[in-house]
Amino acid sequence: MKSTDTNKRSPMLDTHTIDYIIQHLPYDCRRNVRSGYHYVALTPTGLQVRHAYCHTLRCRTCVRVRFNTMFEALHRAYFLHHLAFFVSLTLPRVSNPAALLQRSAGRFLTEARRTFGPLQYFWVVGVGHSRNPHLHLLVDRDLSRAAHYGSDRAWLRPTWHRLTGGHQTDLQPITLGTERRVINYMLTDMFGSVLSDLPIRHRYGSSRAIHPNPKPTFVRNPDAPRYRRREGSSGSIARELGLEEEPFMNGDFLFDPKAPKVRSLPVPSRVESPLCAGCEAAGAPAGGRDVVDRPTGSLT
Repeated sequence: MKSTDTNKRSPMLDTHTIDYIIQHLPYDCRRNVRSGYHYVALTPTGLQVRHAYCHTLRCRTCVRVRFNTMFEALHRAYFLHHLAFFVSLTLPRVSNPAALLQRSAGRFLTEARRTFGPLQYFWVVGVGHSRNPHLHLLVDRDLSRAAHYGSDRAWLRPTWHRLTGGHQTDLQPITLGTERRVINYMLTDMFGSVLSDLPIRHRYGSSRAIHPNPKPTFVRNPDAPRYRRREGSSGSIARELGLEEEPFMNGDFLFDPKAPKVRSLPVPSRVESPLCAGCEAAGAPAGGRDVVDRPTGSLT
C-alpha cells in the first residue's frame, strides 16, 4: 500500500478545469426562456419578478455556484473534522460499471464503519478517459490497515477487491497547505463526470456531520414581500409585460406599471442569488405558495 506525501505526488492529474467543464455543459437555465417558472411578489415600488434557478449538475450557471459553495464547505470540514486522508478506489473493467459502483460504494462505507468505528468522510464519483468510474474519498483516519484478531493486517485493498474485484487503491495523507488542491481536484472530477454518458445516480455524498451543500441561514423578516411561484420563465414574463420584445436571458427585474416600456435598474445583489427565497420553494406545486424573502449571498 503506497502512502506518499502530496507535495511529492499530487493527485491533480486531470488537465480539465471547472471552467472547461462548464463550457461543455449542455444547458443553462439563465438562457432557457421557453420553459421553466419564476417567482413574483407585489411590492410598494412595483411587481418584483425573480428567476427560478434549476440547481442541476448540467446547468452552466448553477454548477459554477455549487462548485464555489461546496468548495468552501469542504474546506471548513477539512479542519473541523480532520479529513486528513485522500483515498482513490478504481473499479475493474466490467460491462455495467455504474451498477457495480452503486452496489459496492455503500457496502465499502458500511464495512469501514464496522471496522474503524464512526467515520467522517466525503466521497465523489469520477469518470476517467476510459469511461471507467472511480471513487475519491476524504476521511478522518488511515484505512490502509486494521486490527484483526490481535494482528495488524491490510484492510483497504483486500476489502475493495472482495467487493468489486478491483486492485487499484491508493491512500495519501493530506499535508497542511495542500488541502485546497485536493478538494479542487475532487470537485472538478465529480462535475466532469456529468460529461460522460454513464447513468450515475449519486455523484457525491458524505457522513451526516458534513454538509457539502449547506443551506443559507436567514432571519425571518415579517415585513418582507411574499413570493408566489408562477409558471413560465422570467424572460417570457418580461416579453409579455413589454419590457423586452425578444428576451434571450432570464433574470430578476422590477416592473413599474407607470412606466411599462422602461426596464428598471437591477435589484440588490441578494436578489441575484440562486439560493434566494423563491428558489427555496422549488418543490412547491404549480399552484404556488407564499415564501418569505430571506437575505442570501450574491450569485457572483
